[in-house]
Amino acid sequence: MKYPVGSLPKTKLSPRFYLDLPENPGVYIYFKDKTPIYIGKAINLKKRVASYFRLTLEVKTKRMIEEADAISYIKVVSELEALLLEAKLIRLYQPKYNIISKDDKHPLYISITKETYPRVITVRKTDLNIIKSIASF
Repeated sequence: MKYPVGSLPKTKLSPRFYLDLPENPGVYIYFKDKTPIYIGKAINLKKRVASYFRLTLEVKTKRMIEEADAISYIKVVSELEALLLEAKLIRLYQPKYNIISKDDKHPLYISITKETYPRVITVRKTDLNIIKSIASF
């Protein structure tokens, strides 16, 4: 399935715009001149996007927010679906501020922990002491 992010409805970045975002898992996309500059995932879109508008931000993050002129999102059902969609969109669009995720030297793995109640997690490198099985994507 293709995700033509250029055709997604975009919201202009303005104070408190994030109040209208859903409290669902999803992927959010910051744009500059209709081009994706950052793609991220969230368990709660509203909280995650609001976190970018705190007073204390890292220099790189602050620069990205100042550069962005619009934002869009894709709501999904689960955190895992958000993770997979984020990875797919980053590979497809190669946004300027998604540095680690664009690098094939650090592939992402879906893993199952060896805990009593196993969890599905993602890791950038394999640690066989905590991981039961691994699938790269």
